[in-house]
Amino acid sequence: MVIEYAPSASASTYIILQLLAIAYSWGATNYLFPKFPTIFGIPFFLIGFIHAFVLSAYPLLRTVGSELAKNEPIWLLTYWSAVRLKMESIVQIHGKYGVKGISNWLLWPIQKTPEPYTLTYPIINKTVTRSKGGNLDAFFSITIGLPVALFAFLMNDDSNTKVLLTA
Repeated sequence: MVIEYAPSASASTYIILQLLAIAYSWGATNYLFPKFPTIFGIPFFLIGFIHAFVLSAYPLLRTVGSELAKNEPIWLLTYWSAVRLKMESIVQIHGKYGVKGISNWLLWPIQKTPEPYTLTYPIINKTVTRSKGGNLDAFFSITIGLPVALFAFLMNDDSNTKVLLTA
């Protein structure tokens, strides 16, 4: 994508940063998280995620991101729903195989949980008990995001009013 839609950006730099993010994530998951599940009472995920996010997002905040935004077709932008769906599916597979720390709220709203669970929302301090999942993003990725991407891809005309309104 970088070579095709961001020609003035350095594809090799982008790839190196992405590989560093993958290596960091692997190391943090296998070595840091087991030793430090919380740091000063804050879940490791919230602290550890920042480094991987910066490595992944940095190029998108620079030349790569601006050129992708200008040059990518709309269908490719909306196709990122598939990435979200893939990540949520991985989380659900981990939960199914008993990986500790996977919460029932990560199930989709149409999925029933093995037993009701209680969740307290931070800041507003509201407690909710549910018997179904509460993860709307993955659900909407498959029911809205992917059909929009397919429609825009099949139309293949980013100046078409229907494509612009749908995306």
